[in-house]
Amino acid sequence: MNVSDLPQPGAWLNGQKMSSIGQQLLAALRFGILWLWASGPTSARPPTPVLGQLFWDTTVGGMVVCTNPGAPMSGTPATWGPLAPVSAVNSVQYGTITIPNGSSSATGAITAVGAKAALFNLGFSPGTNDATYDAYVKLTSSTVVTASRVAAGGFSTVVEFMVIDYA
Repeated sequence: MNVSDLPQPGAWLNGQKMSSIGQQLLAALRFGILWLWASGPTSARPPTPVLGQLFWDTTVGGMVVCTNPGAPMSGTPATWGPLAPVSAVNSVQYGTITIPNGSSSATGAITAVGAKAALFNLGFSPGTNDATYDAYVKLTSSTVVTASRVAAGGFSTVVEFMVIDYA
C-alpha cells in the first residue's frame, strides 16, 4: 500500500461531498494505516518508526517489524527484522500402545518432548466391557508413554494417545 492508494480527506463519493465527521474518520484511518503499516522498497522504510511498526518490504518480499526505533537525531538508524510466525507448539504426536494379554501395562516410544508437554488419552478398545480393563496413559519420560490398566487379564487393550509439546 502506498500513500497514493489511499483516498484523500475531502474526496467526493458518488457525487456528494463527504461529511466533516467522515473526513475526520478518513484522516484518522489514513494516518493509522500509514503509521502502522505501509509498503515499498527497503529504502522507503519510515525513518522514525515506532517500536513494533510493520512495513511490507517489496525488496525482501515480506513483512518486517521495527525491533528498535533507533535515535534519528543522533544518527542511529532504526532496526528492522522479519516478522516471523510464532508457534506455541513445538510438535504434536499421535500413537497407540497395545497392552498384551496377561499384562497390566506397556510402553510406547515418542520423539523427545520438553517439560511443557501434555499427554491426552484418546480412548481405548479393551475387547471386553469389564471395567478392570479401563486404560490410562502417563508420560514416563521425555521419550516414553506408559499405558496401564487396572488389572492384567485375558484380553489385549489398545490405547490411543496424543502428545502436544508446548513451546
